Amino acid sequence: SSLGCRPASTLGDRPSPSLAPRPARRMKMSCARAVALLSAAAAPWAAALDAAENPLGKVIQLMDDLSAKVVAEGEAAAKAFGEYKEWCDEASHNAMFAIEDATKQK
Repeated sequence: SSLGCRPASTLGDRPSPSLAPRPARRMKMSCARAVALLSAAAAPWAAALDAAENPLGKVIQLMDDLSAKVVAEGEAAAKAFGEYKEWCDEASHNAMFAIEDATKQK
């Protein structure tokens, strides 16, 4: 053809999106906007649901609780290890001084 356009049969079974009629594109855009508005309007309601009523909220709450528990246990273990390390260092120094004193007395 003189315009350089190919017939739809050479483009495959589906026409190119740029060849779609303008009202169809407008309708898709308005549908996308409607979905975005509805999801934005529903977000505060979903957040307001109690965790007991929302299974996903319950899972998130359980994960938060478990995370806090693991952190607390880790801090307690770190404290206990620090105390044990201090005791070991002190016992090691005492043993070293005891050995030095014993060898000096000989």
